Amino acid sequence: MRAIVQSLIGFLDGSYVDRSACDAGFGRMHARDAIGDRIHLALACLGLVLLCGPSTVTELAFAPLLVFFFVRTFNTFPVWIHGVGQPAVLAAALLFAWLAITLLWSEDPQQGITELNRMRWFGLVPLVYPVIERRGVLVHALAVGLMLATAAQLLSAVPVVRELFPFRHPGRVTGWWSPVVGGTIQVGAIGLFLAPALVGAGRARWLGVVGLALSLSGLLASGTRGAWVSAAALLLIAVPLLLWRCGPRVRRSAGMVLAAVCVAGLIAGFVFRDGITLRVDQGVEEIRSALDGEYATPTGARIAVMRMAVGEGLSAPLGGRGAGSVLALAIERFGEDEPAFRLAHAHSTPAHLLVTGGVPAVLLGGLLFAVLLRNAWKNAPDDPRRALELGIPLAVLGLVLASAFDVVLINMQVAALLAALAALAPAYIPKTEPSARAGTDGRPIASR
Repeated sequence: MRAIVQSLIGFLDGSYVDRSACDAGFGRMHARDAIGDRIHLALACLGLVLLCGPSTVTELAFAPLLVFFFVRTFNTFPVWIHGVGQPAVLAAALLFAWLAITLLWSEDPQQGITELNRMRWFGLVPLVYPVIERRGVLVHALAVGLMLATAAQLLSAVPVVRELFPFRHPGRVTGWWSPVVGGTIQVGAIGLFLAPALVGAGRARWLGVVGLALSLSGLLASGTRGAWVSAAALLLIAVPLLLWRCGPRVRRSAGMVLAAVCVAGLIAGFVFRDGITLRVDQGVEEIRSALDGEYATPTGARIAVMRMAVGEGLSAPLGGRGAGSVLALAIERFGEDEPAFRLAHAHSTPAHLLVTGGVPAVLLGGLLFAVLLRNAWKNAPDDPRRALELGIPLAVLGLVLASAFDVVLINMQVAALLAALAALAPAYIPKTEPSARAGTDGRPIASR
């Protein structure tokens, strides 16, 4: 048993990655294609900025980088091999492979293929890996993208502009995101900005404060109640975790920041009070109806389908009912004449994995989340000027918590954000410098 645990920890840490060979590969790449390094970084940053845009923009965000990646394949060899071999990619591949097998007995294989297609985003890990040494620049690009998207979300509350955005649900302001997607993304954004806001220094702190205020406002405006609960849980976990080893001075300044952000949250709550009140009242009424046995409401239907998913998954624990089966099972259970129950997923990642792939899918999904969390925490810096990088594990934690109310591996823009965080938190970040001179064999000239 001990050997199994050690092997599992070794996999989570990527202990099988040959560190010296990886460093040599980066040295070779820098020596052969220094200009390509800069272009690669610029295109990766562009993709991270555009990642949080409208769905079409998200889909195309990394297309230029993908083309350039193949253009310089020979120069990046064998760096891209180490990128493909990162634990996050392998864990995602294992989950993908198992769910692909379940298509053999799926109620709706075509829907299952659509769901599996979303896991392609984990290809961002090897795509970004050649510039992972510049992680600080990359995470700033992601932060800028989140802030711009949130600004657009809040702008969509203005009546004159609102018609330009596709989602106009009563009581909900989500810009170009669907309400559930917008709420989940904002939980991740709160995690990313929380660390620099509380324990950062200099520009990192200012970026964190502004980003956190925007994200909290966007979360409240989204009207996504599951995301509200997830964000509250994230704050209860993350704030003590960030401050417990800090000195009195940092805690005092963090307290001032929290007070200022709370004031911003109260202002946002006042501005969006009608929508927030509507969503709270709807939630109370729909849960009350569900307790009385009436599930034909948005919240009631989600509860019913979630319970159905768990029941169906437990009835077939070894393989589930197959990827893509939720909608077909819901129609079979609740009838075709009940539109509230026509849900393509279980609105909960664990429940969805259980019904589609059984216990193996739940274990593999848990392995993937464990890899992401461990590698993100392991690579978190102590330098307060790099506190935005410290926000990466908290952003991952936020999405993991939000997965209780959303299938984060299926909703495209959320899956893209999760994969981007995985790309920013590999098991191993090389110790070389991008500007280092090296011979074509990968060894620095000075060491020859």
